[in-house]
Amino acid sequence: MDRKRGRPEGRRVLDDKREEIIRTTIKRNHLTRNRPTVSQLVLDVQTNCMSAGLKPPHRRTIKARLEDIDLQRRAKRRGENDIMKQTQAVPGA
Repeated sequence: MDRKRGRPEGRRVLDDKREEIIRTTIKRNHLTRNRPTVSQLVLDVQTNCMSAGLKPPHRRTIKARLEDIDLQRRAKRRGENDIMKQTQAVPGA
């Protein structure tokens, strides 16, 4: 058998409503200059899901969605100029 065990890589299991709550909470709260901690982000997402009557996602799920965002995009939204310079392509290199 050539098939690996488990879920295929990159496959999402959450429904669209919870994915949208995670996406909007990350965009609104975490991708800012005064970003909260990951624990606060998890608490916000779980609170928003519970208020919508949905089962809250696990902490690892929220952290994985946060890490899926491109590093350069995150740095630009947060105003982290050092990281932006490190991740930009240099002509001739």
